[in-house]
Amino acid sequence: MGNEEGTGLDARIESYTEPRHHRFGPFLLTTVRSNSTRLILAWLPAIFWIGIIMLESTPYLGADHTGSWLAAIVRPLFGTSALKYVDFVNHIMRKTGHFTGYGILSFLLYRGWRELTLIQLEERLKPAMRTPEFLKSMRRVWCARASALAILSTFLVASLDEFHQTFVPNRTGMFRDVILDTTGALFFQALILTFSARPPKSGRQSDTKIKQVSAGRTLPVSSQS
Repeated sequence: MGNEEGTGLDARIESYTEPRHHRFGPFLLTTVRSNSTRLILAWLPAIFWIGIIMLESTPYLGADHTGSWLAAIVRPLFGTSALKYVDFVNHIMRKTGHFTGYGILSFLLYRGWRELTLIQLEERLKPAMRTPEFLKSMRRVWCARASALAILSTFLVASLDEFHQTFVPNRTGMFRDVILDTTGALFFQALILTFSARPPKSGRQSDTKIKQVSAGRTLPVSSQS
């Protein structure tokens, strides 16, 4: 087993021993982003999305407000007889928003945790391996640690959001919404795993295991080459 793991990694090492450069018109890019820049770029979308969730948690986006907005759209289009369905449609839309919104959050959190994990891994790589091509290929690898942390982080954000809503006059904090949010996170992580496990267009796929240095244990991943 150990020989198989080493073979896959050694093959990548041999493929990326020589650093390469990218040319864009007259510009030749030879620099690599610093770790701090990489972390900022990886975590900024997640922070932005959490801000949107906080905005959605205000009184202005409560069920009473969204219901009245929906009714204002339904009445001229379908008549007053259709207003009896507004509450049901409003409920479905809000719950769908929970599922989808927190699923997207889990994806963005996954990107952040994955980048942090990669940086920790790169610290144990030989300098010759730290090329843009090799690092880009590593981002196509599914990371179990990042996925688990993304789900846990999503659960934490959802719990804090519902707790906050218990103090908002026209909002109600419910633990079942936390479960719904976490289910959305699990679904999106399953999508990430599914698309990461798909073979590339060439039809070749290899599985390997990368040692997670900071955790002191083997981190199972499914990689594409």
